[in-house]
Amino acid sequence: MSRVIIGSARHDERGQISGGKAGDQKQTGKPDYSGEVSLQEWYKHDLGWYVYRAKDSGAAAKIAECMLAACNNPHIGYNQNRNQTLYQASMKYNYDVSQVTEDCETDCARLTRVCVLYAGIDVQDFYTATEPAALDLTGAFTRYTDPDHCEVPDALRPGDILITRTKGHSAIVVEADGEDPQAPYGYIRTTGSVYIRSAPRTSAQKITSVPKDRLYIYTGSFGVDPRGRVWYEIDTGTRYGWISSAYARREE
Repeated sequence: MSRVIIGSARHDERGQISGGKAGDQKQTGKPDYSGEVSLQEWYKHDLGWYVYRAKDSGAAAKIAECMLAACNNPHIGYNQNRNQTLYQASMKYNYDVSQVTEDCETDCARLTRVCVLYAGIDVQDFYTATEPAALDLTGAFTRYTDPDHCEVPDALRPGDILITRTKGHSAIVVEADGEDPQAPYGYIRTTGSVYIRSAPRTSAQKITSVPKDRLYIYTGSFGVDPRGRVWYEIDTGTRYGWISSAYARREE
């Protein structure tokens, strides 16, 4: 069975759905399994899953990227009574949650919506009971209901959205052993002079320095450093390396 990691908004710092402090009181500053918005291994939900997969692979990668960044941001907590405050805080950054620096709140469905908006897919507000219908209306997703996608994790890919079949929970796949390494994820263009590094952090070994407006193939993999900044893995033609999103942008 494949090892699949999902991210979601789960509960507040007391294990409740509302009433806690704004922000993630358990977040350690890196993706982990303990926060209010955090990672965990895929599991078979008692209510059963639907799986929604973006038809555009680039959009799927951005959905996963946004969820991972949310799991890494200590300013994002869980509170159903204030579940729109992440949406409001991230709107000015085009829903790039890595840039949110004010303490705010969300819930599982509203975080999923922010991730979908970050991927450039316009979708109306929803909660878990109305989420499948809202995603269907966009025309941007393929819906899976079969056992191969919904009862075991082997066919899942990064960016897949999991929704319980009745009101309950929503999560997003951020890591999957079974993803297709040949999937067309587009390109990364440098927006300034930048070092390509051996790992997604500024302390990693410098491979080379490249100028502005250099184009590279994007592998579809990304990482988040301790400061919450997203890094892209690229194919330089001779080896793989990493570029910070502060000096690069994605292109289809």
